[in-house]
Amino acid sequence: LSPVLDDLSTTLNDQQVFDASQLEETVSIALSPHVNAFLAGELFSTLREEAPGLRLHLSGWNEKSLADLLKGELHLGVNLEVERTPKEIMTQQLAEDRFTLYVREDHPLTKIDRELAPDDFDGCEIAALLIPDWNTRASNMERFLRAGGYRTRTVFRSDIPGAITDNVRNSDMVYPASSFMAPGDLRGLRQLAVRVNSEHVRFPVNAHYHQKNRRNPLTLWLARRIGELLEKQPASGG
Repeated sequence: LSPVLDDLSTTLNDQQVFDASQLEETVSIALSPHVNAFLAGELFSTLREEAPGLRLHLSGWNEKSLADLLKGELHLGVNLEVERTPKEIMTQQLAEDRFTLYVREDHPLTKIDRELAPDDFDGCEIAALLIPDWNTRASNMERFLRAGGYRTRTVFRSDIPGAITDNVRNSDMVYPASSFMAPGDLRGLRQLAVRVNSEHVRFPVNAHYHQKNRRNPLTLWLARRIGELLEKQPASGG
């Protein structure tokens, strides 16, 4: 019966006239750790401006988030490219992110007067953000560098961005991460642009939702507003 009910839900959604100002419900959204740290406060104020009756339940993306989307307990999730996405879950790109390196303000790498290449931080110790369903088993950057023959190892991992930036601020570790960074976490750090094989490494930030909501006005409104906020982020640089 599930496909039939999903088609019925889609048909009903198509008949709805959406007015955010009339929303009187709780909306549940899960954000990956880096997006959560960067976006949480502004997202709530942006949604409430259009939907004053909205109640927002915001959580971090975790190992249960895909199951919660399938069960209808989450309206929307935002993450990078999720491993092993169930066929019932749809993916919509919201923004394009760019690989950025973060170091303390007086780190030796800040003396290099050009965009960095992997050779420049060969041998450096890495701090890595743990993002469930994307790099749960291993740091993607460590895996990439080792495949290229570089000497590196991840010495600190956490799903709390602030814990990582606190440690990077007080060490020689480098933090390869997203260009989306909460302003408070940038205190005492420098953003350094990196090119790999002469190109910037870019990757999508995606919305994930149940296929039955692919034309749901509420789901599309949420995805649109989150995408607009992400696109407002200035490009990272040295």
